[in-house]
Amino acid sequence: MSGHVELTVSNCTLPSAWNQIVINNEKYMCGLAEGALYSLYITNMKLVWQDAPSIEQVHRKALQKGLTDFDHEKCRILISNLGTTVRESCGEITFSFSSPLLIRAKAKISETLSWDFGADLCDPQKTATFYRDLCFQMLANHSYSLFREHQLENLVRVRDDYTLYLEENYKTVNGTELMDKYRRQHPDSAKLLERDSKSDLDSKMTFLYSDYLGKSKAQNPQSWPWKDLELMARRQEEWANALQAMPRDLSLLCQKSSAELTPPQMLATSQKRSRSHSDEDIPSKLRIKLEPDSEKDSPVSQSLSPSRKISPTKRKRLGYLGRR
Repeated sequence: MSGHVELTVSNCTLPSAWNQIVINNEKYMCGLAEGALYSLYITNMKLVWQDAPSIEQVHRKALQKGLTDFDHEKCRILISNLGTTVRESCGEITFSFSSPLLIRAKAKISETLSWDFGADLCDPQKTATFYRDLCFQMLANHSYSLFREHQLENLVRVRDDYTLYLEENYKTVNGTELMDKYRRQHPDSAKLLERDSKSDLDSKMTFLYSDYLGKSKAQNPQSWPWKDLELMARRQEEWANALQAMPRDLSLLCQKSSAELTPPQMLATSQKRSRSHSDEDIPSKLRIKLEPDSEKDSPVSQSLSPSRKISPTKRKRLGYLGRR
């Protein structure tokens, strides 16, 4: 399945990113597919307009724009700049109907160069091919999204287990004063620190997404599908590019990371890092004061006092990480 998804996304002739545009007070989606040449697509989800010039037409237009010695390399640079302009500055492109059969667009690539598009209305066969490819693209991106979700859930679960292990050891040695203080100071974050089962998480996601849809429909019942489509389409380029370099094993993403360090190594690394960074490097609102105001009367300082003893049995069972 993964091989099919990669083939569909990487070799698809459709744009990897779409933008919402407005022509004559009606909404359309616009995108530019890059390759040896380019294809500009404009659609209102009913009809499709396309500008797919030949190499001779691109060459002739480049000469008209004053691009001399227009060779293969200059063509590649031009198409790359056109793609960037359509993706990142689509709102600055001027679109207009010359007739129901033709949409003209003018994009400013630089201070001295602009480019004209002429998108013709596609016939029924091309329109059907466009929507077939668009459907395949959506399914491929959805497949990748599900894969990504599964890997992230697994990553969160592993790190959650490790965090719980460290938390239990910390509470055994130092008590819960600092953890309680953090929860009081960050009530919104504290809600996310509770361990959830997968069923609880799915239930929360369903509730949150239903709430999101309700608010979107209430704000503007006519435009909410377009808003969702635009948000989804903007992520297609990220998905397609990530898929090209996606490792098959998530552990490849964590090489030489904290997950591979043993707890003693982790402790030594964190101590070394804390000594190498001064307080000035940390924003004040992100700084957490780890020292109590009065070490003399603090339960934390008492827990670290030499007189306090940890039983060997408890140390072995809980994996105590304190000083020895």
